[in-house]
Amino acid sequence: MNQHKSITELKFISRMQMNGKMGILIAAMFIEVIISTLAPFLVSRMIPITSNFSLILYYIVTFIVQLLIYVLQVGVCLFHLHVACEMPCQISDLFYGFKNSPDKAIKLGLFFTLINFVCMIPSYFVQPDVIPILRQLATSSSDNIELLQMLYSAMLPSLLVFQLCSLVYFIVTISFFPALYMILDFPKDNITTILKRCWKVMSGNRLRYFILNLSFVPMILLSLILCGIPLLWIIPHMQVSFANFYLDLITNRPSQNNVS
Repeated sequence: MNQHKSITELKFISRMQMNGKMGILIAAMFIEVIISTLAPFLVSRMIPITSNFSLILYYIVTFIVQLLIYVLQVGVCLFHLHVACEMPCQISDLFYGFKNSPDKAIKLGLFFTLINFVCMIPSYFVQPDVIPILRQLATSSSDNIELLQMLYSAMLPSLLVFQLCSLVYFIVTISFFPALYMILDFPKDNITTILKRCWKVMSGNRLRYFILNLSFVPMILLSLILCGIPLLWIIPHMQVSFANFYLDLITNRPSQNNVS
């Protein structure tokens, strides 16, 4: 008999678990965001693209940084699992993955990067030629409304294709949502076993996970109107809700946790 909690229940439980912990939740969110955004920025500043060699080096270093961010995400999952389990949580949890089997997170990062590359292939063929328009904007001293409309019209097809490719990537990777959590729960399993376990555990729950993500969209859109301030609460709420969703999967589907 299906005993899964509803999306509403999971989000309510998450809100209760966040009480009294907003300070550390926001601090953890800032550290994660700063590292995830600052690291690629530093790479772009340290390796200026002045030749084909520097371009190749830039892509290689950026790729390595992206893999290390997956290692960070293991610690992010641990931190929010501690919140969901009402256990003591601390900022040092965020760096757990760097000290405990980081190779698994890196392999998982390679797996997701490959899927992302394949899903994004259509977007590579829809690249707008906006350089002439940007040059006109830079040199024009008159009303730029018409040029801005031209820029928008030129970029719109590529943006739509990119969004569609991103949606495809999200749908394809739904089945492997629990992977980072399972690296923590099943430290002896290799990545192949973990991915198989994810597929089984997510069977019948893919739509539920999609709906959970979708339920946050109205609040995110509202936060854009309010200068993003509500995101300080929304993002931790999402992360704790995802941790509770994972715990609900594991708790209520024990028969699917074994992989031959």
